[in-house]
Amino acid sequence: ALARGGDHKAVIGLVATLLRPGPAVDAAMLALRAYPPASLDGFVEGKHTPAKTPSPSSHPPPDAASIERRRLSPPLATFLGAIGDLRAVPRLRALLAEGDQAGTIAAGLALARLGDEAALPAAREWAKRADPKLKLAAAEVLVTLGAPDAPAAVSKLLEAASTRDDGVE
Repeated sequence: ALARGGDHKAVIGLVATLLRPGPAVDAAMLALRAYPPASLDGFVEGKHTPAKTPSPSSHPPPDAASIERRRLSPPLATFLGAIGDLRAVPRLRALLAEGDQAGTIAAGLALARLGDEAALPAAREWAKRADPKLKLAAAEVLVTLGAPDAPAAVSKLLEAASTRDDGVE
């Protein structure tokens, strides 16, 4: 109901929920996927409060470098990949390069869903690792982007008992 109404404050509240771990993240993500906001500028640019018209001298608009330095949370990265807003690509690339494992995986998958091949080098490295989460993420990225090495990554999932079920999916 909050997302469907489109009220700016309600949408900001749902987006803020994506930034905090907890049980409400899934509900907020489902609501925003079902009723995406008309504009994603607020949280793609790192602003989580209603937009105000700045006075010319108060707060200059952020430059591209400062936007890229702000990290997305993994749930927000996942959401941006699912909703398909290409304005998120610079922020997702920054998270892919500098995030922790959960953030890096979320950014890689989101970029792949957006058709951005920046995730390919990371996915190829993940495929070489022993960590099942990384192997699964690697296969998902490679398959999503139609990479020629995708079948090999899926084969590796099928070979190991711990990832066999994931490889079948």
